[in-house]
Amino acid sequence: PMAEVEAFKNNSGRTALYSNGDRYWIARGKSLGEHGLTLVVRMGLWEFLVPYLKGISYFAAVSIFLLATSLVLSRGLYRRVDSYFNRLLAKVEKTGEGIFVGDSDDDLEGAPEEVKKLGDALNEMSLSLKKMTDEIEYHSFHDILTGLYNRRYFEDASGRLSTGRFDPVTVVICDVDGLKLINDALGHKAGDDLIIAAGEVLRRTFRQSDIIARIGGDEFAVLMPEDFGGRGLDRFTEKLARQIEEYRSSPGALPLNLSWGAAGGPAADGGLTAMIQRADEKMYALKEARREAYRKDIREFLNSPESPAAVYSPEGAGVEYDGDC
Repeated sequence: PMAEVEAFKNNSGRTALYSNGDRYWIARGKSLGEHGLTLVVRMGLWEFLVPYLKGISYFAAVSIFLLATSLVLSRGLYRRVDSYFNRLLAKVEKTGEGIFVGDSDDDLEGAPEEVKKLGDALNEMSLSLKKMTDEIEYHSFHDILTGLYNRRYFEDASGRLSTGRFDPVTVVICDVDGLKLINDALGHKAGDDLIIAAGEVLRRTFRQSDIIARIGGDEFAVLMPEDFGGRGLDRFTEKLARQIEEYRSSPGALPLNLSWGAAGGPAADGGLTAMIQRADEKMYALKEARREAYRKDIREFLNSPESPAAVYSPEGAGVEYDGDC
């Protein structure tokens, strides 16, 4: 005999599961009240489940297909994006090594918009770092006040020229006369302007290949590589006097006077060091010989009612000044 195992009702009728041991049947019944009949359909459990299993199988197959397609597309997208990120990473590594390479349009062509934005941000950061690095490097080798090379660069350049590869070398040492007097009488702003003027005069006097440096408060040094026959030194004497005269004839000029000394020859085997010392000694000898002349020149500048000294200090012009220089 068959025993009812489970049953439930819904709008379509009553469904029951029967068993007679190891076999199961499904019986579905629906009352046909208007005819006084009840319609009963009996089927095997497997026969009942087949339509549902087919639906589940179809859904599983579609799900697997979509999952596989998604994985393939995701892998392709991953490889594509990964290649762009590798390019960006390479640029980051170069930036860390101090090699600044900006992005070109070809580097990220076809990349997702987010990757392009990341590339733009990296490029902007790289350019900003390059600008900062260039500024730091510039200031490490240049004098802030005059824009000329500083003592550190002069010493580095002296080391390079000491190999003798650029012989003969001429060394010129210059000193601004009366800077202390200008500072004391008119203030450090006037003193700074006098130093700036001296630097500009020297810049216009020498060749572009010459190394001009401010190596002290009022002291400048020039290295003239490959000065064959001392021609550069010969031109320097005349050109320096002309440049100083042009400056002093300009409106608002300060009383610029320069003492200088020069020496030339082979730079190797300590030759450059000896030349620098000789040029320095000659500069101080000339400065001492001209001391009274530049003192008088500065006093006349300070005591003249038409002197530009009034620009720096109203009391600095038209006043008798007998101070020491």
